[in-house]
Amino acid sequence: MTASDPPPLDLLVIDDHAIVRQGVMMLVQPLHWIGRCRDAEDLAEALRLMETAPADIAIVDLSLRGHSGLDAITALLDRWPDLRIVVLSMHADPVHCQRALQRGALGFVAKDDASDELAQALRRAAARERYLSTSVRALPLGASSAESDRLPQGIDAAAAQLTAREKQVLAMIGRGWSAAEIAQELGRSVKTVEAHRNNLREKLGLKNNRQLLQFSAKWAQFG
Repeated sequence: MTASDPPPLDLLVIDDHAIVRQGVMMLVQPLHWIGRCRDAEDLAEALRLMETAPADIAIVDLSLRGHSGLDAITALLDRWPDLRIVVLSMHADPVHCQRALQRGALGFVAKDDASDELAQALRRAAARERYLSTSVRALPLGASSAESDRLPQGIDAAAAQLTAREKQVLAMIGRGWSAAEIAQELGRSVKTVEAHRNNLREKLGLKNNRQLLQFSAKWAQFG
């Protein structure tokens, strides 16, 4: 473990294929900042494990026996709102990605992407930042929903008070950009980007970064 690593965090892998769970656990084994690593084949088992000893981060597949992975995200975050969730799925399409982010997932990694992207997603989730893997970033997320062609009620009114730069930062947050990446793209300091994040939370009446990420996902989709 290096000085830049976060403190050890417990991980829960939720996937209905044993070989996938075993493969993921082997991939994260070299990550010294990951503490205990457990696995569950469905939501019921995941809930039992969480009741016994809550994990800090969960990797969730979207195709689970008996439940949608999206429903699993909701069920887990309803009971453990501080849980950080990274989706690992073969369904790397705009609709599934946007819905997972809107449910509260911090990361989305396609199973076809390189394994080191999962490690990067976990690191970003540990810092409560969003991460989208390479193929997911290439998706047309701004046009991913067939349910509506405009902002959901209330979001457009809330965002109307934002400056053009704040809207730009909000969209970049929703697309998975880190503070450092936003700063580089805009030619500003990370401190300035963090100030934008704080202003966004205040103007939008959001309590924490999780709410900002959920709002930004919707803004990136519809805005």
